[in-house]
Amino acid sequence: MVKTPSGYATPRSGIGSPLMIVVEGEIKTVCEFLGSVTSGQLAAATDPTAMAADGVYRSHPGDVVEELSDRLIDAFTTLRTFYLDVATSSDAVVITRN
Repeated sequence: MVKTPSGYATPRSGIGSPLMIVVEGEIKTVCEFLGSVTSGQLAAATDPTAMAADGVYRSHPGDVVEELSDRLIDAFTTLRTFYLDVATSSDAVVITRN
């Protein structure tokens, strides 16, 4: 089971492949969730200093905390825009995990 904004979903995958397909109806739920999150909520839910100390940003060890916060907000905004574009196109999203 995979936790999603709308609850739990069973990954739809091939043999041994960690693959999840988010279909049109689920895309709407994801968009509603992403649309409800403010940058303030995102900032409050993350701690860039702790994330850097935990090695989340291994490729950017010299970055300052403010820059990491900006990157998180930019990445979230990009994700939200992507899902809105997918919803407008009535497409699905395939999510894989390395």
